[in-house]
Amino acid sequence: MLENNNNIDTNISTPIKLVDFDNNLSTFGSGFSFQLGGIFKLSDDFRIGVTYNSPTWMTIREETTQDITTVREDTGTNVNQYINPLIINVFPRYDLQTPGKFTGSLAYIFGDRGLISFDYSLKDYSNTKFKQTYDSYFSAQNNIISNSLTTVSSYKVGGEFRHKELSFRGGYRLEESPYKNGQTVGDLTGYSLGLGYNFGKAKLDITYDHAERSNQHQLYSVGLTDVVTIDSKSNNVTMSLSFNL
Repeated sequence: MLENNNNIDTNISTPIKLVDFDNNLSTFGSGFSFQLGGIFKLSDDFRIGVTYNSPTWMTIREETTQDITTVREDTGTNVNQYINPLIINVFPRYDLQTPGKFTGSLAYIFGDRGLISFDYSLKDYSNTKFKQTYDSYFSAQNNIISNSLTTVSSYKVGGEFRHKELSFRGGYRLEESPYKNGQTVGDLTGYSLGLGYNFGKAKLDITYDHAERSNQHQLYSVGLTDVVTIDSKSNNVTMSLSFNL
């Protein structure tokens, strides 16, 4: 927090011109998860795949440090005052479990000419849990998560076509909102286009990715509690060069 005072009261002998308060939060964590999957070749051209991403079990600890700086005017001279108690506030550890995900995929391969693929994923965000259920605060948070979040379906379809050394790629994705009301965070939609060239011992790829999503944000918790809708759009261009050794 930084405050500046440009309208100094000359009736005060040592008016404050600046206050800078720092409240630093450091978060440390470790976790564990695993993935299982397999691809089944139904024919020379047709593939089916199944993947399971387990929940992530995390242990998190947090620390805070604080310091304050002031600048005051004393007989026409700025006087700096810095206070740092060098105290680290250590909070109790807590455990967090994020949801797992199931994915099924289909792919049809046109020999060496290209392929078409489709992926479907299912993820239940309401399974996000703080594990300290005996703590009233964490229990309340778990109830909020369970009542606000829901199961999300994701769809991805893409394809690639190869002509001699050139490769053309394209894809589309849709991810449903993780919120039951569908408005706090809206659906995510996006598409990508790509072009590649095979030089033999090297490959050059250029990809364009576009995604957009709307979300609602409450300005303040009290007073001005109106909700604004924010439409977010992102565009990324990626170029990569790989070599075959």
